[in-house]
Amino acid sequence: MKTSLRVFTFFFAGISLWATAAEQGRRFDLAARASAIDSDAKEHPAIGFTFNDPKTGKPIDLQHAVVDTRVPSQGRLVIWLMDHSKGLFDRIAGYGLHGIQVSYANRWFGSLKPEVRDSGDVLGKIRLEAATGEDFSPLVAIPKPDSMRERARQFLLWLDTENPEGHWAQFLTDDRQDLRWDKVTLAGISHGSTTAARFAMHQPVDRVVMFSGPRDNTETWQGGPSATPSNRFFGFTHVLDSGWAADHYCRSWQLLRMHEHGPVVDVDDTAAPYGNTRRLITDCDVGGDAGRAHSGVIPGGAACKDATGKFVHEPVWRYLFMHPVDEAAAAVPFDADCEMNRHGSHGVPSTNQATSITELVDGPIEVKEVAGGFTFTEGPAADSRGDVFFTDIPQEKIHVWRVATGTIETWLEKTDKINGLFFRPNGMLVGCQMGAGRRIVAIDPKSKAIAPLAERIEGKRFNAPNDLVIDVQGGVWFTDPAYGRKPEDKELEDEAVYWITADGSTVRKVAGGFQRPNGIALSPDEKTLYVADRDADVTVAFPVEGPGILGPRREFAKTGSDGFAVDEQGNLYVTPKAHAIRVFSSTGKNLGEIPLPVAAANVTFGGADRRTLFITARDRVFTLPMKVQGGQ
Repeated sequence: MKTSLRVFTFFFAGISLWATAAEQGRRFDLAARASAIDSDAKEHPAIGFTFNDPKTGKPIDLQHAVVDTRVPSQGRLVIWLMDHSKGLFDRIAGYGLHGIQVSYANRWFGSLKPEVRDSGDVLGKIRLEAATGEDFSPLVAIPKPDSMRERARQFLLWLDTENPEGHWAQFLTDDRQDLRWDKVTLAGISHGSTTAARFAMHQPVDRVVMFSGPRDNTETWQGGPSATPSNRFFGFTHVLDSGWAADHYCRSWQLLRMHEHGPVVDVDDTAAPYGNTRRLITDCDVGGDAGRAHSGVIPGGAACKDATGKFVHEPVWRYLFMHPVDEAAAAVPFDADCEMNRHGSHGVPSTNQATSITELVDGPIEVKEVAGGFTFTEGPAADSRGDVFFTDIPQEKIHVWRVATGTIETWLEKTDKINGLFFRPNGMLVGCQMGAGRRIVAIDPKSKAIAPLAERIEGKRFNAPNDLVIDVQGGVWFTDPAYGRKPEDKELEDEAVYWITADGSTVRKVAGGFQRPNGIALSPDEKTLYVADRDADVTVAFPVEGPGILGPRREFAKTGSDGFAVDEQGNLYVTPKAHAIRVFSSTGKNLGEIPLPVAAANVTFGGADRRTLFITARDRVFTLPMKVQGGQ
């Protein structure tokens, strides 16, 4: 029996709707201008965001939707963060997915000067403000009605009214004030995929599909805490794309921890399901055209076809949107040939090297006391927002200094004398318990649940784990002196430095022979590990030759330290046995001192822009504004 088709077309109030009907269900392709369905939507000419193209006058706030009720519904919504792609929407509908493409305030790139845009802490914040309508960046002012989140909600409300057959309300919360993000796949290409990833780190979603991205290679937000688990991120790019050739995408994929779910797989050499990995590449023939390579990973005129004219990546597109997220390959190490170091970001010393401390401090070299009344403060560590968590060891508490208010609150009690703290790229807080537990623990920032990461090596308990640093791969390097431990209670004779894999499966001794190893830090490029031998009053440096592998030590400075901080230039901030912080360049040159009323125990960089030096010093904590950002 032949299927008869009818086409319906409606035009009203700047809104158009067209649908193709068939005997068994219908496919609906719908479109509506954001400015027509929401009176609160506004233009923002200052950042190049308008409803009509200023050159052609054509509408640019037109939004599209698709659903095919002839196909069994998957109960999932794809939000496409880029210009409408009919070819992609054809596939989305064919998979039984709902799809919408929203117009939101995403044309802010042209308003940024390159020196601002690439400064290292700008793009991620603007993306998050554009996606949420919340105030994350001082450089733009994007209200809620013009954000991706609200534009998507308003579109769904309109679709629910205009196309009830599509059952769009299933993607709205019961009060219709937000989306059910657990049913949403965020997808995009180029800067759309980048914003999709940034939003998914802020808001849990069902899946993220990233074509030709993410980028933002001058920043490190990709390595921050993520609300969406890493197994739900999928990426696909062509190897001739400039973003892949320059290692931008592979860097982002690794910072997003996608390597924990399999290696990079060439889809032209491997059949679906591609080993259940999350990182897919192609080298299909695009005539050597990098521009075509960039856009050719989605269905369209630039995509690769076989001899019969069929798209060669049909299985890839289905895999990206439909592969079960719980089916994933085993973790692999970072790719050795993927350059992780980027200017202005974690892993990259700045090219401008200071010659004295006055070039580092923003204003007078005078610290400000933030709070007092503690017993012994230690272990400062900044989260992705710049809030600084620190410990009061004898009181067994963790406190937090909130950037937004400048206030300090108690965050956790009964910590078993946690000393050093450090945040993992996924947002988990890791600490050194030097009390009865004598172990390295991970603390969930949301539930505050404490779980052991490492307690023993070769069956023997550690002495008193003191300080730690975490590399970009999630590996934990920590010192284990025997402070407060009676000789008869020691199970390890050597007071040493250890390394733990990200999953805690391997613990390795990497350096020994110290009197009292204490402070520990990595250089911004992670090629040098600094360790302070406090009792010997010396700081030594080791070349990092691989995960958990160090080369021969060398003396870096004739100054011991309780704790360290490193800035983006690679300068080392040392807390010696003096009422001052001593600063050394990466070459070991003494750049000067920051005077303090009492001796400091530890130091880190915090604040919204990571340009606030936060100092723990006995019963008090201090801050000092800086011109440089933290390097870890």
